[in-house]
Amino acid sequence: MAGVGAAAAADETEAGQLRPAQATRTWRDALVGLLRPALAARRPTHGIDLDALADHLYTTFEGGYILCRTFADRSAMRAQLRIYRQLVEALLHVD
Repeated sequence: MAGVGAAAAADETEAGQLRPAQATRTWRDALVGLLRPALAARRPTHGIDLDALADHLYTTFEGGYILCRTFADRSAMRAQLRIYRQLVEALLHVD
């Protein structure tokens, strides 16, 4: 297969389930769909890479999971998610 069809086929398993890359893109798009109007209502969004901000939440989950496993401490996930929330709240804050 060549072109777009090959890329789409590569994102699906034989069972028709989404592979991680496509699932992550779908998740990113959904989160950007929430972030864009929330930020636009409060501040100009130029200069803010919303895809990167959405990916940051994904990596926060992944990193939090690694910390939980490494330290055998579930509170690591809560701490990482709390920091992400504080960052997003700071972006939403209007002076």
